[in-house]
Amino acid sequence: MLTAPHRQIVDGINGAEIIPFPARRRRAFLEKNGRHAAGYRSEAAENYLNGLVSRHRERLIRLGVNQDAIAVDIENLRSALQAQCVRYRRLRYNP
Repeated sequence: MLTAPHRQIVDGINGAEIIPFPARRRRAFLEKNGRHAAGYRSEAAENYLNGLVSRHRERLIRLGVNQDAIAVDIENLRSALQAQCVRYRRLRYNP
């Protein structure tokens, strides 16, 4: 039974299995933050993206997501954010 895009409840006595929402489905979030980071210098953009990823990691930990799933989700999110940042930088310099 699905209760929200990022949670799947598994019948059982003591709990739930929480599955992170796939990064590729967070299009508006990725575009907004990629565009924002593209406006920064390289080091500042990296710090900005790292902050987003760090906050997401902390949220997943608080939700009780499995550590292996967190590692995969964080890497996917980081890659997607970096790709959007590069995309917007190219668009800005090559209209």
